Amino acid sequence: MLGPGLEAAGHRLVDSLDAADVMVDFTRPDVVLANVRAAIDAGVPSVVGTTGWDPQDVADAKVTVFFAPNFAIGAVLMMRFAAEAAQHLDRAAIVEFHHPAKVDAPSGTAKLTAERMGGNVPIHSVRLPGLNAHQEVLLGGPGQLLTIRHDATSREAYTPGVLLALEKLPTLPPGVTIGLDALLPRPMPSSTRKRSSATNFCRTGPSSGPRRRRSQALCPTSPACASSSSAAASGCHRSSRLRAAPT
Repeated sequence: MLGPGLEAAGHRLVDSLDAADVMVDFTRPDVVLANVRAAIDAGVPSVVGTTGWDPQDVADAKVTVFFAPNFAIGAVLMMRFAAEAAQHLDRAAIVEFHHPAKVDAPSGTAKLTAERMGGNVPIHSVRLPGLNAHQEVLLGGPGQLLTIRHDATSREAYTPGVLLALEKLPTLPPGVTIGLDALLPRPMPSSTRKRSSATNFCRTGPSSGPRRRRSQALCPTSPACASSSSAAASGCHRSSRLRAAPT
């Protein structure tokens, strides 16, 4: 589902790392590391949404590897709110719900949420037909319960976050950067907002003509690509007419 959204935004999908400026990986836990290492060897930075692997395995990469367990903007805000609420309420628990094809449990989003909340937060995983991607953070105190919930009803929810990562990728250092939260601006204090009489938007490059978009290599959902790391390394860029795999 990511391919059409990237193309609609002006990006071009290509069929090899040699022709790519960035690799976008939404594949499977058993092939993602080989894909990222192949991109590193080719000198191509990566935007990775596949969970169930350890990004620290490529912490010494000479190019940028951006990893986020969830590219939905609402999910990132949920984690922010939960981290703040955890400072004020006594106990918490996380319940994450996904479709049965979700391979890893707990989800990467749930684990990162628990980390942002200070750790030691129990996580409960549910895999059932009819679900897509959902998470609740429950925080309790004497006489009260706070529930923070995010629902991604379709994979279109991830496209804005991927586009943001592609936009910010040139500003990130070599090595691993984790979490879309690192790319979202923090809200201004209310006093600052009151002093601002206008909002200005700027763009780089020439003032006339369309902006040139960087080419992307998108890893597919092909069973052949997902079946082994060797297949992923050699074949995951063979066609631009492929969809991104579910995370």
